[in-house]
Amino acid sequence: MSEIAKRIQDRLDFLGKSASAASLEAGLGRSALQDILTGKSQNPRLDTLRKLTVPLECSLSYLSGDPPERLAKAPQIEWGEQENFGDAVHRTEVVGSVEAGTIRASEEDFSEFNPVVFLERDQRFPNSDLFGYVVNDRGLAHLNIQPENDVLFAVAPSAFSGPVRTGSILIVERLIPNAFDADDHTGIETTAREVQYVGEELHLTMGGSSKPIIIPAQQVSRFVSGDLLERPMVRFVGLVVRLIREMPV
Repeated sequence: MSEIAKRIQDRLDFLGKSASAASLEAGLGRSALQDILTGKSQNPRLDTLRKLTVPLECSLSYLSGDPPERLAKAPQIEWGEQENFGDAVHRTEVVGSVEAGTIRASEEDFSEFNPVVFLERDQRFPNSDLFGYVVNDRGLAHLNIQPENDVLFAVAPSAFSGPVRTGSILIVERLIPNAFDADDHTGIETTAREVQYVGEELHLTMGGSSKPIIIPAQQVSRFVSGDLLERPMVRFVGLVVRLIREMPV
């Protein structure tokens, strides 16, 4: 099986979709995906792969077989550093991006590329540093959070206590075992999601047709504390407290 076919099969298995259903959802013929999986279509066109990114909920770079080291690198934004004026202002790193369907390898470390900006401390969390994520998808466009020009700044779960509120925006990591090959290289998808409660379940939602990540009632407290859950295999890494729209130059 080709690398492209393997990644397609991995996404189908992960999402619980059939090849024919995903093909039709992409606007392709019913057998399009099956032809790729069986090797009948060994070199699918780029346009075909682009259409498949929607039902497979992944990026084109992942689906086309780019190696892990080229996926989802932290954005190299050159922000001018400023003098740190005491405790009211602190050094804040932009640690990555949020983008549904973009998978990075868990062992990758791009911290040397992290851009830095100095921000006033959030008085609600005076003892906690903020960290930022560039928005690279339209998952929260219904909340007027836009890709490329918006940066979300968050605090870690340890910075607050109690439940997260409906309407809060969370930075969430979803872990995907065997994302790149058979050697158990775990992939990580980082997204920004809105909190909704359905009964006692916590639903982490995005706009459009994206399926929510559902946290069962008995696991909500562990999730909010920042623990890595097993089913679903997700982790809460930050509560968004600030948005910057225009990047400093």
